[in-house]
Amino acid sequence: GTPNEKIASYPNPIKELGDLLAYFKTNSVIFELAKINGGTSGNLYPKGASCTIVIDEDDHEKFEKRITTAIENFNDKYEAYGATYSYKEVKTPDTVLTNEDMNKLVSFLYTTLDGVYERDEEDEILSITNIGAIKCADETCSVYASGNSMTDIGRNQIDLSYTTICGLADVKYTKTSSIDGWSIHKPDEDPFVQEVADAFKEYSD
Repeated sequence: GTPNEKIASYPNPIKELGDLLAYFKTNSVIFELAKINGGTSGNLYPKGASCTIVIDEDDHEKFEKRITTAIENFNDKYEAYGATYSYKEVKTPDTVLTNEDMNKLVSFLYTTLDGVYERDEEDEILSITNIGAIKCADETCSVYASGNSMTDIGRNQIDLSYTTICGLADVKYTKTSSIDGWSIHKPDEDPFVQEVADAFKEYSD
């Protein structure tokens, strides 16, 4: 579905895997990343994600302990809703990302925005962000994300945050599209349209 006010309770599989890889990186689990893919669009919740990594035999015990904990924690929260988290051993892949590219991608996935971005004084959600898809093919990895805000200022702040995070991670950032908040240019022509506009403004502030 489309990201909405329930985003804080939605488990994002791309973010889950990004956080797991970041944990391995910061806790001296030596690994290489072969691929990571998930989701279909930046404008939708990702339905699933998967990644393939290569680990050293000496780190197998440490890896299995951490992945088991991650799976148990996830399934305790979400298995009742039909979501699952699992892993299996596969054939060793032919290629992996370079160490530089892997570190860049893992750092980016860990720091990039996903979830509630801004709330007002009454704790109502004003802005949300969503990592909707990641696609790695040939020599390119693309991450598709979206941001929604009730205000133009919030939308600009999200754009600036993405620009900053991508700049720090040395990742190319492109804003592909933007849609203004709903507005009426000639409300005086129709009293009904004016009433709808006023009701929307009152509701959304």
